Amino acid sequence: MTTHFKHTRFIFSAIIFNCALALNANAQSLESLIDQAIFNDPWLKSSNWTEQAFLQQAEAKTQWMDPTVQVSLANLAINSFDFKQEAMTQFKVSAKQMLPNTQKLNLEKQVQIDLAQIQPILRIQREAKLALSIKQLWLNAYQTHLSIELIEKNYQWFEQIIDLNQTRYQTGFNMSDSQNILEAQVALLKIDDRLLSLKSKKLEHLTKLSQYIFEPISLTDVKWPNFVHINIEQNFIIEAINSHPLLQVIIKRAELLSTKSLLVNTTDDLNWNVGVAYSYRADSDNGIKRSDLLSISVGVNIPYFSKNKTQFLVQSNQSKQHSLDFERQTLVNQLKAQFNTLIAKNEINEKRIKLNDTQLITKSLEYSDVALNAYTTNSNDFSKVLKAKIEQLNTELTSLELIKNKQFIIADYQFLTTGISL
Repeated sequence: MTTHFKHTRFIFSAIIFNCALALNANAQSLESLIDQAIFNDPWLKSSNWTEQAFLQQAEAKTQWMDPTVQVSLANLAINSFDFKQEAMTQFKVSAKQMLPNTQKLNLEKQVQIDLAQIQPILRIQREAKLALSIKQLWLNAYQTHLSIELIEKNYQWFEQIIDLNQTRYQTGFNMSDSQNILEAQVALLKIDDRLLSLKSKKLEHLTKLSQYIFEPISLTDVKWPNFVHINIEQNFIIEAINSHPLLQVIIKRAELLSTKSLLVNTTDDLNWNVGVAYSYRADSDNGIKRSDLLSISVGVNIPYFSKNKTQFLVQSNQSKQHSLDFERQTLVNQLKAQFNTLIAKNEINEKRIKLNDTQLITKSLEYSDVALNAYTTNSNDFSKVLKAKIEQLNTELTSLELIKNKQFIIADYQFLTTGISL
């Protein structure tokens, strides 16, 4: 290999090493990364506090209204401001209490409880979505990492073939070897460019992971996640859809609307209040004793103007219920379509894996060996050797991509079956 070419290769390696150094530190399994992301997720922490807030508001809704206490000086004569002058002058202390509508308070409490019960389901959905995002980023990064290792493993072959051609050319074995040297060097430069592109993608995937994982990640001592059997039975799919957190949230929202509808109907209920008042009167100037006064009152509201408002609120909740029914059906259709797409993709990908692993890799390796052996005996064109080796490398890279695709399908499957798996 020429000194210039080796120098170029060294520069490429140095650039990539400096770019990736900051991100390669601790090797962690995919499961541990997901657990770490879930533990550190601020939204999940916020949801826990939101749930606690709703539960605390639920308890607050059951408390009675404060009583009203009033102190007044009534019927004081303005010509003298003498407290004893008039018999009806009195110092009055009164208290009034609104009696709670127990049914209404319980329904207001239940509204807050229903809101609180939505939060754990949202957290399950959030965790599943986080896991899916991290899996996709990690799988992309790991496939790219393995592709880089595979190319670098085959890199030595291209260096050796260049050295072989240089030796043949210098010894005058074949004057066309100068063209072969250039052809191999061009192929090697393209591989260098491919390596740069792959390492850039790996860096990009790991950088995106940093929004969930707050420490450097290494992929050198990890493995593909275990394969998971994909259940395609219709009964299982229906159960998975009905158990999915996205659907459970809609069901909880429907329950919340039902509670609100019952609460609205209590608007026309009678609301009672009771009151008591004590009035002190002074004795008259001539010594006649005046009796103090005690007043007791019972009041009730008349739901006359609120009837129309109640009617519209009930109709509004009914409309929202109908809207939720259609939203639920739309989501069910979407989940069914995602399951069907996943099953179809998995079937095709499995066929491709079988074809690639049982035939393509073996045949491409045989073709590469035959082409190289023929070239060394000077009975084959050098371009065919390069083509065969690159084809073999591409087939092996395709194998890694197919494994990643299978892992992607499993990740989607685990997301769709979140309600069952948890």
